Amino acid sequence: SKLSTARSVFMGSIYNAQDIIASYPGYIQNLKSNIEGVQKNAEIINAHPFSNDFDIVLRGKSYTDRKAANEALTKILADGRYSVNKTYEIGSVRGMKLSFMQEGQRITLYLDGAKRIEFEAGADNAARIVNALNKAGNPKAQLDSMHNHLAQLEKALSDAKNLTGSTFPQQTEYDEVLSRLNEVNRLMNEAAGVK
Repeated sequence: SKLSTARSVFMGSIYNAQDIIASYPGYIQNLKSNIEGVQKNAEIINAHPFSNDFDIVLRGKSYTDRKAANEALTKILADGRYSVNKTYEIGSVRGMKLSFMQEGQRITLYLDGAKRIEFEAGADNAARIVNALNKAGNPKAQLDSMHNHLAQLEKALSDAKNLTGSTFPQQTEYDEVLSRLNEVNRLMNEAAGVK
């Protein structure tokens, strides 16, 4: 019974490994693409520093004052002529396109470079944009985390491939016990007149 349970656990591990082999390559490719996008966003942002303390273009007009930019952005976001669940490009900042989408009462702002950065609109959107740009322009912590996750996925995939190539460690013993049980069953069936 213990041997049968151990074999069942081993076979369950094999099935899990097969699932990993089937799905992890896609996860790994997606994560590598995200890493590349984060790196390219940082390059775009760092190649386009603020010319002053702050500058943004909204609907073709340049703003260097955060308060004025925030007021203009608030007016744009409050304008009732935009359809819900549709993205609208409204400007640019540090080499990134700025757009938004309203979903019910929620408004999401997007910075589009190599990879989309999104965050919820709020009271001080100029500060939220600057914060998002600062994080995206210095992505070391984010990239470290992504690279660690990538290493974990690649190790799990490698381990899964190694496991599927192995056999149950006690397979010989299991086969011997199974053979003896089959022989006992055959003898009992013979004694009972069952063929």
